[in-house]
Formats: sequence, structure tokens, C-alpha cells
Amino acid sequence: MSILHVSINAEAPVRVARFLARLMGGRAMPFPPFPDSWIAFTEQDDGSAIEVYPLTHTLYAGEM
Repeated sequence: MSILHVSINAEAPVRVARFLARLMGGRAMPFPPFPDSWIAFTEQDDGSAIEVYPLTHTLYAGEM
């Protein structure tokens, strides 16, 4: 089983997303739905990604 999607906050979203992308052998790019946010994808095309938001962005869990 693998984690397909994670959202985190960071002081420097660009730096963190690029670092995560290198760890996962993938790529990082801006995440347009939210200003100053980035997303890191894995090398495999399995849909796995980590969204990285600024510390000022608040995330709330939805209903499961």
C-alpha cells in the first residue's frame, strides 16, 4: 500500500516541494489552485503527490 496524496505546510513551499520531488525521483511545480503553493509528484505515474502550502494557509479535514 502506498500513500497517494499528502498535504503539508512549510515555511518555504518551493524549497520543500523541490526537495521532496528529488527524494521521490519526480518533479515539483507550482500548484495554481492556491497562491504560493507547490506540489511534488513521484517518478511513477501512480498519482502520488505531496501538496506544500505556506504556513499561513490553513487546512481543514473534510468528512471521510
